[in-house]
Amino acid sequence: MSKNTYLNSTEELIKHINGDLPNESLIILDSALEQFQLHSNFNASHVYLEVSEETKNLETIEKIWEIMFLSNLNRSDEVVIIGGGVMLDLCSFAASTYKRGVAFTLVPSTLLAMVDASHGGKNGFNNVHGKNQIGTFNLPKSVVVCFELLNTLKDNDYKDGLIELVKHGLIGSKEIFHTLVSTENFKIDTKTIKKGIQIKEDIVKEDYLETGKRKYLNFGHTIGHLIEQDSKFNLSHGEAVAIGMIYELELSKKHFGLPQEVIDLYISYLEKLDFKKSYEFEISWGIETETDDLEGEILRKSKIRPSKKEIINALPNFVGKIMQKPSRYSAIKIAGVRSYKLARNSIAVNIPPREIFIKSFNLLEQIDENKSRFIVECGKGVYIRSLARDLAIHLNTYGHISYLKRLSVGTFLYKDAILLADLANLVDKATISEVIRPI
Repeated sequence: MSKNTYLNSTEELIKHINGDLPNESLIILDSALEQFQLHSNFNASHVYLEVSEETKNLETIEKIWEIMFLSNLNRSDEVVIIGGGVMLDLCSFAASTYKRGVAFTLVPSTLLAMVDASHGGKNGFNNVHGKNQIGTFNLPKSVVVCFELLNTLKDNDYKDGLIELVKHGLIGSKEIFHTLVSTENFKIDTKTIKKGIQIKEDIVKEDYLETGKRKYLNFGHTIGHLIEQDSKFNLSHGEAVAIGMIYELELSKKHFGLPQEVIDLYISYLEKLDFKKSYEFEISWGIETETDDLEGEILRKSKIRPSKKEIINALPNFVGKIMQKPSRYSAIKIAGVRSYKLARNSIAVNIPPREIFIKSFNLLEQIDENKSRFIVECGKGVYIRSLARDLAIHLNTYGHISYLKRLSVGTFLYKDAILLADLANLVDKATISEVIRPI
C-alpha cells in the first residue's frame, strides 16, 4: 500500500514536498487553490489545471499528457498532484499511462479526496457510458494529507466529504457513524478523518482489485452516480451519493433486516447538513409503467384495441436494422448491478438505445379483439419484451410478451398473459425450436 503522511500545516507540506522530490519533477495543482499561492514556495516546476466533472474526460487527459511531455518528464521523475477528487483521478491516470507509468504523490485538498479518492489506487475518467468507466488500478508512491487545506473549502464542499465519511461508518465503524450523526457542528476532528481513511485502507489491503469486499465501498454510489449524471452534475458527488445511500439503506432493510433506526439517524443527519433526501429524474431512463406490475410485463398506453389490419400495417416498421431501447427490466448491468434489480426496487436506470436486427415479424392469427399472436425471427441481443412494448406503443395499446426464453414466439394482448401450454396450438411443435433459435 501507499505510504500515508499526516501534516497539520501548509508550511509542513511545502517543506515535505521540497525535501522529497527528485530534481526533475512536476507539481500539478487544482486551479481552485491558485488564490492561496502555494506554488510560490515550491522548488519544482508547477502548473495549475482547471478541472470539473464535466471535463473529466479523455480530452483533459490528453492535455495533462501534453503538460508532462513539455516538462520533459522521464520515468525516473515524479509528479505531485494537489487537488480534489476529480483532479486526483485524472492526473493519476495520466501519470499511470505516461511513458508506461511515472511515480506520483497525491496531496488531497478536499475532505472527500482525503477520505476516498486519494486512497486505493483507482483512477480514471468518464465517457458516454458512465462515470469512471476508463481507468487503472495503480497505487501512488505516497499520500500526503495536510489538514490545513481543509480551511480552503466552502461549507458545501466540506459536507460532500462528510458523506463519504459517513459511508465508511455505515460499512465499517459504528463509532464513526454515531460520532457524525451526533455532532451538532458538522466540522469534525482529524482523529475521525484518520479513522475513516483507515477503514478504506483496510478494505483495499484485503481486496485491492475489487473482486469482493472492496465493493462495499461502492455503497450509495451505484444509484448516486446515476443521479449525478442525470442532474448533469448540478448535484455534487456528495449530494448524489447521499440520496443513493437512502435508497440502498432501504434495500438493506428489505433484504437484510437493517433496523429502521439506522435509516432514521442517517436521514436526520442529512437534514442537519441541509442535503436533499430525494431526487426526481429529469431524463427518461427507462419505460415507466402506469401499473403496480414490478415485473414490467405490461405497458399501459390506452384502451384502444388495434385491428388485425392495423397490426399488419405496423409490422414492416419493425423489420430490418432498427434501434431498440431495452426495458429497464432487462439484464443489462448498470454500474455493476442488473437493471431489473434496480427497477424492481423502483429505481430508474439509463439504458441507451442499441441497433438490433429483425429478420421477420409476422402475425399468426388474431384470436379475438383483445389478442393476437406473432412470430419473430431476430439476431442476438434482441430484447423481445422491449420489442413487444415498442409495437404496443406504436399501436397505442397494451403490450405483453409470453414467458419464452430469449428470442421467441410472442403475444400481444389487451390484458391477460397467454399460457405457454397454448403455444402448442400456434404452430407445429416441430417448428417451435426453429422459431426461437437465434438466426
